[in-house]
Amino acid sequence: MRTFSFSSTPRKLLIGASVALVSAVLLSVYCLLPPLPDETATPLMMIDRLFDVWLVGVFTLGAVGVGRWLLRKLSFSFHSALAESVLAFGVGAGVFSHGLLLLGLAHLLSGPLVLFLLVVVVGLTAKEWSAAGLELLAEWRTRARLTRLERALVCGLALLIAPVFLGALAPPTEGDALTYQLAAPALFLERHAVLPVLENTGANYPLGTGLLFVFGLAAASPIAAQLTHFLFGLALMVAIYGLARDNFGRPAGLLAGAIYWTSPVIGLEANAPLLDLGWVFYEFLAIWMFWEWHQTRSRRTLILMATFLGFAMSSKYLALVGLGTLILFVMVDVLVTYRRAWIVIESAIIVGGVAVVVASPWYLKNQIWLGNPVYPFFGGAYGLDGQIHKPTSAAIGLAEWVGAGMGTDLGALLLFPYNVYVHWQSFDPVKVRSNLGTIPPLRAPNCHQSVAYGGRGLPLIPGCHPRSCRSGWKTAAVHPVACASFPG
Repeated sequence: MRTFSFSSTPRKLLIGASVALVSAVLLSVYCLLPPLPDETATPLMMIDRLFDVWLVGVFTLGAVGVGRWLLRKLSFSFHSALAESVLAFGVGAGVFSHGLLLLGLAHLLSGPLVLFLLVVVVGLTAKEWSAAGLELLAEWRTRARLTRLERALVCGLALLIAPVFLGALAPPTEGDALTYQLAAPALFLERHAVLPVLENTGANYPLGTGLLFVFGLAAASPIAAQLTHFLFGLALMVAIYGLARDNFGRPAGLLAGAIYWTSPVIGLEANAPLLDLGWVFYEFLAIWMFWEWHQTRSRRTLILMATFLGFAMSSKYLALVGLGTLILFVMVDVLVTYRRAWIVIESAIIVGGVAVVVASPWYLKNQIWLGNPVYPFFGGAYGLDGQIHKPTSAAIGLAEWVGAGMGTDLGALLLFPYNVYVHWQSFDPVKVRSNLGTIPPLRAPNCHQSVAYGGRGLPLIPGCHPRSCRSGWKTAAVHPVACASFPG
């Protein structure tokens, strides 16, 4: 691994202590400020948005610092500082997510503790993230000058990214986010624990990257949580650019990044507090590491690929398909190269075993609490133990979730990615409700229902930033399905 000259250790410690102190002061002051009046646009609101951006920046530094420290300890080396930084961010964000899950399972998921630990980690890893910044700066200074085509691609990228970023600064209104992807982390934080939520099926899904929204929610800032998802969109673009640049040249990397941002799905999802781009980010890192392993045959790289697959599985059940696909690719590659069955089996066990171990906390908790590691699929509200797991709230009927899925056998599991898109109506709670009879109605969330948190009001189902307008609540109020999260 390359080494770059850096300042002495006392100066590194001073930088880390300074960043940690400033972060602690800003977080304390911000959380004690009173809420802004509704429907107002003031300079203070602009400061509010700047704080959200700053908080996500602090999270980024911590993730890069932790990831880079771990990669250096394991003696990883990469083609460029850019590749090292984006892979370090992926590792660090995954470690943060699992740390938050463990805090939740231990009933220690409190906002002040989460923010305190974030500040401490950023301070302790100052040497790593500052060195990563210097490496990136050195790589930028030694680059070849941009051609006219490359400058045009950079300008095009900026024009594509800018409106998505501005959209991420608006109050959250996306249906899935208001239903569970942002609502569930808010509930976990309010309860100080990750618990089974049978009145909201989505809250029991793997929510790895979504759990990172807790950092923003701990400061009563759903928009900071929303910007976290936007950050994963940027990180995915950087990863695409890095892989294409290292293998096909800089123009190809810029073109690949521009093509990525032209996708309407990216524009629609990157500015909402979802977890989809986190899932795709980790699957892409796994594909990148597969390509590196194909060239180097390094077992260490194979394990890193499996780790990223585990992080992807911690965010989406659909990542199980990616796991199976990459295991198949690895097996075919090894078979063609070595033509020995035991090496093929060994490689498959390494990839599958590491990925399953990394993702296991999310699936084990469902198995223990609900009797189904992939609850509620392939059994509806029935666990694999054959028992009916009744909702904890009388406000919703058991039939709400019975029948979700297209079967319970292995064929249904293999066909799930196809069925969920082609026969999506079968997974629609509205249709399930209409087919199974009358279910007690759900009350829409009260936009004024909140819990006192960090000196400010935090919505139980966050429809907007509590210090800005409540347009998110207005949108949610006219979408009964989106409002069916936590009967209030």
